[in-house]
Amino acid sequence: MNTRKEKFANPKVREALGYAFDFEWSNSALFYDLYTRTQSFFENSEMKAVGQPSEAELALLEPFKKDLPPEVFGEAITQPISNGSGQDRKLLREASLLLKEAGYYRRGEQLVGPDGKQLVMEFLSNSPAFERIVLPYVKNLRLLGIEASFRVVDPAQFQKRVDDFDYDIVGHRFALTPTLGPSIRNFWTSSAAETFGSYNLSGIKVPAVDDLVEKALNASSREEMITAARALDRVLRAGFYWVPQWFKAFHTVAVWDMFGIPNDMPAYDFPVETTWWVDSEKAARIGKES
Repeated sequence: MNTRKEKFANPKVREALGYAFDFEWSNSALFYDLYTRTQSFFENSEMKAVGQPSEAELALLEPFKKDLPPEVFGEAITQPISNGSGQDRKLLREASLLLKEAGYYRRGEQLVGPDGKQLVMEFLSNSPAFERIVLPYVKNLRLLGIEASFRVVDPAQFQKRVDDFDYDIVGHRFALTPTLGPSIRNFWTSSAAETFGSYNLSGIKVPAVDDLVEKALNASSREEMITAARALDRVLRAGFYWVPQWFKAFHTVAVWDMFGIPNDMPAYDFPVETTWWVDSEKAARIGKES
């Protein structure tokens, strides 16, 4: 969500939008239950924040306490779980309450903001393949009174608009390295929020984030880096800058059953060429069967 736009400036609005996305329905109806909901900016890694913050994390967060939401100092934010119907009335009710707290109200079928105008938003994409995912989400947003739409543009226009931060909501896949490097400044820091073409798509400008990024990059040990990353994860998740989608913690491949595979696999690599070997007995059996 592009927080550079006034309609996404209130974190309660951003949180409410997350309640309208039914991951459980999408995973079952569209993906054969192959995926897991993304919760963390460091998902599927030891840098993911879980449960209550540790004493070491609190030591990094305390200097910014007056400027951070209280949720940062409690259980790490997780996404709501729906009943899988595609239209969970309980979650939509929670969204309505959050929008009301943000100053929005219903005027007939429209959700109207403090400025007296209906809340309108557009999902920008460069592929019609995402229609089946976004359109059910759009339907739920319209039930809340939001005028939501999905627009597909050609790749060149899409890249230009993303580079110029000219969008309401845009989908993007991110994959970070197991050891953080200077590139993370391009994702979440205040300077990147004003740098056209950066990956700070949400326009995050939070002093605590800037500080924690530097602490993670300048850590003197891996343990310190992990602690800073977990604290950073808590701050980012409590900002509700995204509606996280899904991930799969393994590679799915189809192969002839003729390979030997090590018992201990690399955590993040796809090591077919580097660690698999041809098992002569399996290969001979396949030769006979064919």
